[in-house]
Amino acid sequence: MNLPEIFDEVSKKMRLDLRMTREAIEHRGLKGEAFENTFREFLRQYIPRSLDVSTGFLIDPTGKISKQLDVIISDAAKTPIFYYSGSIRVIPVECAYAVIEVKANLNTCELNRAFENMKSVRALKKTAYAPSAGDVRNLRKLYGQVCEIWPINYYIFAYDSIGLKTLANHIIRKHQADKLPCHSRIDAVCVLDKGVICNRRADGKIDALPEPGSEIIYNLTSRSLLLFYELVSRYFNQAGMPNFQINDYLGDIRFDMRYEKIIEQLKYLSDPKAVTAMKRFGITPENAYGISIPNLRKIAKEIGKDHSLAQGLWASGIREAMILASMIDDPKIVTEEQMEKWVSDFTYWEICDQCCMNLFEKTEFAYQKCFQWASREEEFVKRAGFVLMARLAVSDKKAADEKFEEFLPVIKSGSTDERNYVKKAVKWALRQIGKRNLCLNAKAMETAREIQKIDSKSARWIASDAIRELTSAAVQDRLQSKLKK
Repeated sequence: MNLPEIFDEVSKKMRLDLRMTREAIEHRGLKGEAFENTFREFLRQYIPRSLDVSTGFLIDPTGKISKQLDVIISDAAKTPIFYYSGSIRVIPVECAYAVIEVKANLNTCELNRAFENMKSVRALKKTAYAPSAGDVRNLRKLYGQVCEIWPINYYIFAYDSIGLKTLANHIIRKHQADKLPCHSRIDAVCVLDKGVICNRRADGKIDALPEPGSEIIYNLTSRSLLLFYELVSRYFNQAGMPNFQINDYLGDIRFDMRYEKIIEQLKYLSDPKAVTAMKRFGITPENAYGISIPNLRKIAKEIGKDHSLAQGLWASGIREAMILASMIDDPKIVTEEQMEKWVSDFTYWEICDQCCMNLFEKTEFAYQKCFQWASREEEFVKRAGFVLMARLAVSDKKAADEKFEEFLPVIKSGSTDERNYVKKAVKWALRQIGKRNLCLNAKAMETAREIQKIDSKSARWIASDAIRELTSAAVQDRLQSKLKK
């Protein structure tokens, strides 16, 4: 049997595993895990033994951590495992050569998610290594440039997909829209039995990796797995790394043991009935233990501020761990990049509000994010912009009135959004600004009356509720007494 026939059999087995998994398993998460395991087992059999195949997270010396990754290809001999639980590992980014996302069915929505995951990987910096000494230096040319340490290659493998031409065009548009350089892109895509999206160099040869002057193409072939294997093997067979320096991680590595203990504590405090009850209030995370906010605050107080630990807890995707992360992170060292990464993970109102309240409003980027996020289309990103406005109106006691007056046109613009969690946040922001002082009360009332005239059910609801509260005796009396002080 020759190599093409071997890979034909492997592809046939993958298709069979796919069908059996879909028929036997109903839970979406378990299905995805089964699909990933099938592909990881294929890699373990066919890539060089010098490489290791795992799943989990990548971390860099600054404490930045990737989203959870389906497949990590790393150096089998030099990779220390910072954390290991079941099949999940936390691996230093310096030891990783490639990341592969596995999709049951790849469409443009899944592709957009892959781009976000890819960016979380590309943001990590490889600095914890000893450069080659002496006359002999292990330099390699990838992405059209000479590299002292191997840059991470990023691939997608899918069992099925929409048309390859549509996918390829979407990838091209994303690369162009985000102005991504060669080393910061999705490098290649393989769809089982359908074809491969890869790169054609200036000399006409196809390659797994892009380089300056190359173009994205798609190859329709029933032997896509073999073609993909041939393309990536060129790099897997020559992958290597300088000596890893663990000392650069010692300031951050301590979180691993604490992370495990915290997750165990959260599991111990879990309340399945509370999880069910939360759903009635629109709190719908995929993973939750049902622990109350006051109890989470007690745990956060015991932990204290810990930026690195917060990154790990957030990446877990567990409701309670993510809320804890927002409570223990240090707003003084939170970056704008981190805020964008975290806000993209908002999928329900509670995590949005808790993160804004516990962390985002205390950062130096809070005011600019009000404007940026309020103009975005994603429901909970947009909500976050208005929640920040509401929270800043309450918490930033020293801010000038002008800062809040600038929010009012944005509030008026957002008042026509009919989505429940957006319009509630818009109303919240208007009410809190109007309750800050008498001057802002008048400005907020003026805005509310303008909103009331808009031909929109949402706008009328926001305006009538805000006017009722802001003109109430309770609010007016409080503002008058505040003025006298």
